[in-house]
Amino acid sequence: MGTASLVLGIVSLFLGWIPIFGQLLAVLAVIFGALRLRRGSMKRGQAITGFVLGLLALVEGILVITFAFGAIFTL
Repeated sequence: MGTASLVLGIVSLFLGWIPIFGQLLAVLAVIFGALRLRRGSMKRGQAITGFVLGLLALVEGILVITFAFGAIFTL
């Protein structure tokens, strides 16, 4: 689960500008990272990194959507 969280976090960070797809991947990265962290094991680095990248991708997606709607409604 930690590896899946890391991969989804990286991919969602790069695809965060796609409105629905990027956010869906980011949410999955956060969920997988949180599930792995709750299990409690020695190898938690990938889960933490995926969790953080997923959160950053969610923030990026929210900003992209906000700026896109702002640009559309100011025309």
